[in-house]
Amino acid sequence: MIMIADDCWYAHYFCEQELIVVFQDRTFDMNTNQESWNNAIQYGVSHGIPLDQMDFKPHLQVEVLSMFQ
Repeated sequence: MIMIADDCWYAHYFCEQELIVVFQDRTFDMNTNQESWNNAIQYGVSHGIPLDQMDFKPHLQVEVLSMFQ
């Protein structure tokens, strides 16, 4: 299934050290180590997502906990 939209979007999900980034037409399986993010970042930027929005936060449990304290 492919979602059709004028603008590029993404969602990200994480569990432990696994990070999955889902764009409307592509998925990247990575880990929480930022060195593994290059392909997903390049893809997002090349489809109009600003670089500063490609930080995949939160991507660690400690980040989630601090958001909701």
